[in-house]
Amino acid sequence: MVIFMKVWKQGLAIFIAVMMAVNFGACTSQEDNGSNSPSDIVLEFSCWETGVARETLETTIRQFEDKNPGITVHINFLPADYLVKMTAMSVSDSLPDLGYFVEYATLQWAQNDKFLDLSDLFQKEPLKNKLDMIRFIDSDGKTIAAGIANEVALLFYNKTLFDEAGVSYPPASVENAWTWDQLVQTARILTKDRNENNANSPDFDPKRIATYGINLPKNNLIYETLMWSNGGGIVDYKTEEILFDSPETIEVLKAIQDLIHTHHVAPTPVMQGTMPVMSAALASGSMAMTIDMQHNITFLDEAAKTEGLNYGIGVLPIFKEAVSVNSGSPLVIFKSTKHPEEAKKLFTYLMNPSNVLPLLNNGLWMPNEEEWYTNESYIEQWVKEEVHGSEYRTAVIDYTISGSVKQNPFYYYPYQLHLLGAVGPAIDEIYLNTATPATAAQKGAENLKEAIEYIHSPDFQG
Repeated sequence: MVIFMKVWKQGLAIFIAVMMAVNFGACTSQEDNGSNSPSDIVLEFSCWETGVARETLETTIRQFEDKNPGITVHINFLPADYLVKMTAMSVSDSLPDLGYFVEYATLQWAQNDKFLDLSDLFQKEPLKNKLDMIRFIDSDGKTIAAGIANEVALLFYNKTLFDEAGVSYPPASVENAWTWDQLVQTARILTKDRNENNANSPDFDPKRIATYGINLPKNNLIYETLMWSNGGGIVDYKTEEILFDSPETIEVLKAIQDLIHTHHVAPTPVMQGTMPVMSAALASGSMAMTIDMQHNITFLDEAAKTEGLNYGIGVLPIFKEAVSVNSGSPLVIFKSTKHPEEAKKLFTYLMNPSNVLPLLNNGLWMPNEEEWYTNESYIEQWVKEEVHGSEYRTAVIDYTISGSVKQNPFYYYPYQLHLLGAVGPAIDEIYLNTATPATAAQKGAENLKEAIEYIHSPDFQG
């Protein structure tokens, strides 16, 4: 594992430096709003948005220009290979002034002194009251980035399938969250083979499943969050103590494996690969529930309008305690900017939820500021029941500020991707049923030990 990571990183660096740096101009799509006055300060802004998010950002930035005469913003939309392109720009000394960055790489780039220290901005209005969970904090305690939006992990479901099966909807409040056993029992009722037998029937055929009761994507935002709920995890990201081979983690690994291969209520990785995107799978009835992130609401709303999907939102099931996780794309100012004060003005403007309301209204984003979860006048501005659903107030807003949402480690730990890579083979074995949870956990813990030693070795290149 260690050798692989080292070789891979060296190969990537050579590829970027030699093949991309001189040709980067062909990879970007620059937007210009017309001729500029010679006295204008020009800011370069990069992001990966497409569709309505792209349109909203363009409109927001043009509004910023109107309010700040003398500042012109060029927008580079880079929807693919974003980190590769950012690295190429760094090699060729052509980084933008500010823009999005990739979550898992943000703190590593901060270690290489690529970002401006934004701590002063978050110590005063208007950024003072941002959610603590959206701030990226480096090893020196400096705020070097912040989520332009926020989101949390949730349980989504097809209400029609629940109604047809005569079972109650998943709880929409953390106080009433299902236990894992309750999730499994409900999923067994909702899972049906092609002859309409559910997973409780003696005639159930697990090789001919038409509807899965639950989908559990192989994503650390899901399986690691479940581990946290049981008091386990991959590591303690504050101390790097390995938790992957703890009894608490092994119990969750077994629960996931049993869900797929004993209860047959969740698709195998092979079957997951044949299924449509989440909104289409719920709409078609090929799955009844799934755990995923909040941004899917915009796609579920579209499926409701075009395919008649009647969907609902619930909180995650619990093992020992209620836990969800947050995520969000960081906004950074590059240290190489020649216009730090103007870049801070644009950064502050983009961080204001009022300036990106269409992306909150359509369910793609959640606000990054506490008052937008506690003040009714703000909540009314962004939550639209026809889009977000009747459960949203408790299942999402209250959930987010309940203390149950754990900050994603990439906000404060630079090497999360390396550790996820170390346990990746063990997670594969659980989902594929090729090893017992105890054996997979032991192998994963050994890989973690090697990865952590490598991270702190002189050979590590970040």
